[in-house]
Amino acid sequence: MHELPDLSGLSVAEKDALILALFEQVKQVERLTATVHALSARVRALEERLRKGSHNSSKPPSSDGLAKKPK
Repeated sequence: MHELPDLSGLSVAEKDALILALFEQVKQVERLTATVHALSARVRALEERLRKGSHNSSKPPSSDGLAKKPK
């Protein structure tokens, strides 16, 4: 963890600027968090699609590709 800086030497205007900058960073973190959640859901959906083949879905066997079937 980072140590808290000594803010006692800052003016009110400098503290206000710092607060505004921190709020912008919070907004950016919220946007990035939403993007991570959306991308994680997309990855899960794509991984689920990869696990499906004709043996465990309604897909035709021709959609399984050219890989040899295990015996």
